[in-house]
Amino acid sequence: MKKITLQVYGLPNDENLLKEILESSSISTIEVNITQPSDITWYQNFFKKNEDIEARGVHFNLSLLDDCFEEGINFLRNFGANTLIIPAAIEENTLIWPLSFFRRFPFLYRNLREAIDVLNFKSLRKKVAGQDVNAFSYYNPQFWTKFAEKVNHLEQLGLNVGFHNHGIEFECFFDNEMIIEHLDKSFSANIFFQLDITNLLMSGHFSIDLIQKYLHRIKSYHLRIEGTGTQDFYFELVSSQPHFFEGKELIVELKEDSHQNMAERLTWWNNLFCRIP
Repeated sequence: MKKITLQVYGLPNDENLLKEILESSSISTIEVNITQPSDITWYQNFFKKNEDIEARGVHFNLSLLDDCFEEGINFLRNFGANTLIIPAAIEENTLIWPLSFFRRFPFLYRNLREAIDVLNFKSLRKKVAGQDVNAFSYYNPQFWTKFAEKVNHLEQLGLNVGFHNHGIEFECFFDNEMIIEHLDKSFSANIFFQLDITNLLMSGHFSIDLIQKYLHRIKSYHLRIEGTGTQDFYFELVSSQPHFFEGKELIVELKEDSHQNMAERLTWWNNLFCRIP
């Protein structure tokens, strides 16, 4: 039976709730999401008190990692979480309001964002991967080359380093090269993709051929039920393309809900992948 890992992004820092969800679904591994320095302290205390729960990996935004680099790396090593995930070069839905709402309508979203880029509005984030940016930066190959260089440097720390996509990575530069293709060429051989399938769906660029093209670099999948990423969609995908998931890590994100509903959702994911080696 293929085991899944719980991604705690979106869940409150509630020790009792997290333990109840894990126990009721027979899951003992989690992937931690660090969004602010105080999260490091919270999870340090959590793992000290719950030694039976394993930290499989940690999501660290590059800008946050720069702010608390030594503390963040020590956290990884102290709790055996040797996998560092960089959760996208940019947080698209924080760049320009109200893209967070329109992302659920892929065609409208893409057209709206293109219109905003033409107007050259400033990003809400001043720096990304140490670079000053505006709306046009993300369609400049140089931005992504520098980002890849920073990610590649992290590998020198002896960590397993992965990159988690949002949606813009499946857009094209002005010369029609897809950004994800540029990253595939720019990342060192051991940097892996954690493919967020729902984000890929919401970008409007989902295709079986695209996943197949980058299967060599995909080590894990980030899975969640949202928007067009329905239970029916995932059931059909896993049933028709089981080889996509063979030997891959499965990271499941839950939206904040009742304890019972979250436990049932994890059980559903477990049952879905029970026949995948």
